[in-house]
Amino acid sequence: MSSAEFEPFYSTLFENSPDLLLLIDSHFSIQHVNRSVSRFLSLPVQEILGAQCHSILFGHSERCSFCPFFRENLSPQSLLSGRVVIRERHFSMNCFPLYSQNGDFIGFMDQLHDITVESQHLLQVEQQERYLKSIFKASPIGFGTVSSDFVLRFVNKKICYLTGYKEEELTNKELSFLFYSQDDYDHLRSAFVEARGSEYIFKGQFRWLRQAGQQLDVLFTMAPIDTENLEQGYTISVIDISSQLLNERTTQAVVANRLNLATLRGSLHYLYEASSGVLKFSGLTLPFLGYTVRECNELGLPGYKKLIHPEDWPTVARQLLRSLRLRQNYQMEYRLRTRSGAYIYIQDSGFLVMGVNPLAFHVHGNLINIDEKKRNQDELQSSEMRFRNVFAYAPLGIVLLEENYQIIEANPKFCGILGISPEAAPGQNFFSLVFVADSPLLKEQFVSLLQQENQFFQLEARFLLREDSIVWANLVVSYFYDSSKKQPLYLVVVEDITEKIRTEMELQQNEARLREVSRLAQLGYWNADYMTLKVSWSDEMFKIFNLDPKGYQPTVQSLFEFIHPEDLPRLQEQATRGLGKRQNFQIQLRVKILSGQVRYVHFNGYHQYDDLGNLLRSSGTVQDITAMKEHEKELVEAEEKA
Repeated sequence: MSSAEFEPFYSTLFENSPDLLLLIDSHFSIQHVNRSVSRFLSLPVQEILGAQCHSILFGHSERCSFCPFFRENLSPQSLLSGRVVIRERHFSMNCFPLYSQNGDFIGFMDQLHDITVESQHLLQVEQQERYLKSIFKASPIGFGTVSSDFVLRFVNKKICYLTGYKEEELTNKELSFLFYSQDDYDHLRSAFVEARGSEYIFKGQFRWLRQAGQQLDVLFTMAPIDTENLEQGYTISVIDISSQLLNERTTQAVVANRLNLATLRGSLHYLYEASSGVLKFSGLTLPFLGYTVRECNELGLPGYKKLIHPEDWPTVARQLLRSLRLRQNYQMEYRLRTRSGAYIYIQDSGFLVMGVNPLAFHVHGNLINIDEKKRNQDELQSSEMRFRNVFAYAPLGIVLLEENYQIIEANPKFCGILGISPEAAPGQNFFSLVFVADSPLLKEQFVSLLQQENQFFQLEARFLLREDSIVWANLVVSYFYDSSKKQPLYLVVVEDITEKIRTEMELQQNEARLREVSRLAQLGYWNADYMTLKVSWSDEMFKIFNLDPKGYQPTVQSLFEFIHPEDLPRLQEQATRGLGKRQNFQIQLRVKILSGQVRYVHFNGYHQYDDLGNLLRSSGTVQDITAMKEHEKELVEAEEKA
């Protein structure tokens, strides 16, 4: 096909592109735009054509200082990129130079792609990172980090509060310093080595020793900072479970005592004689609800009726009348008031013994204290309701699986993440939703979860949606047994981290581009923080000064040490003047590296101040211009010879 046949196709693409497309001549006058430009500027095309691009886009009377076409030596293959803000919207800008058949520069095409949402998301991610750091410091859970040889590097305020030590008293101390005994610490080391070979996450209960000498029971969790490089160290989390363990021991003792008492006394037997109206109790050697058998007998039927909870009495009366009418045995549950005034649940089981006279009957019954059982049932129902509410309204996806990985139930959030309806989820195989490449490792983790009796595992995996798109998710998988304790069930919590992964990849790409640009331009950048006295150099800075980044630690005075003695006064004068006037400064000077070689550099310095005018930090760039200076020298020598 000829180029003429392609023109309608290209014209359609140009006009209907969602990006802003502008054709600009060599005098920066707009010659053609697509519909997106007109819509964005809310101007008809006729008012845009012929206008200067810097005027109509940015409102500048002069050409933009950042315009990439002020650069020299543009080639026909040049593609210049950048980011700009137009009318509070963020755009990525790509400029393509246009040349005539004779090779003359005639203008360029400017493509502007709206990245406002991505920029706002990046700001949100940075804000979330600040929030996480703040939460880490003020968390009600103890957090810290240790080196690969178990030396404490950092602890938050909660660990200091639990142990009674100050942060500086714990930093750089071996972790064994906090353990109650060496045996506990040795158990941690050996157990973590075993866990390191499987899940890289270790969790256990240990005893710590407070500064004052008291024992502290903690739930201790440790995991590597980077599973690919264990030399980075480990994170630790600590929860004080002293009260919980004490309550468990107390509860176990109470339950044991109740079982022993129940064995000794059984139930309280009663006999009611309808003819005489007498209610008698027997069968106990210990008090029941705080009353002795004698005190129970003194109550009589009217007194016993007063012990029944007022809300339960109507139900009790109806049940007794029904049993009498139908001459049936009865069993009911209601609340009785103890001597202390509290109400507890009892189970009342009785049977009728009828005589010749219908009014001369006896009732034999037994009272059993079921308060603990009843309250456990109520707590179970309440727990089930709480679980149902969490399951339905949780901000994370939750799915329940059978042993064969068939979905039993999935909450709305999980279905929303994967784009399936809640009705279609049950019965599907969980692994049919997982990305094929991630299935083997994930299934292996499921199997090892049961075999090694780990409590849970955490893993990042991908899900494949129906429209062939990928969702990244962080999975936390645990298991429990059903009521029969025969079949294990899996509980999978799914967090959508697609945006996080995408942002991390974009950040890595941006950092790689920055390093490449610095390398090509021989441009290094530096930063000096005067509050912390920390100085950082880019890789290109070390390269310019022929230094090893691993063997050299820059300081505030490092740059001055490499300045040529003859140029040092000029730099000091410029820096002092910039500080006095609170202005940035730039200067070309010579530096002398360790090998003795002299290089020319272009030095830029920038200062930042607080509201009171105090200097906070300085930063700047250093560009190696030795080649340019040598070229200038050669030109001068050539002119002198001519």
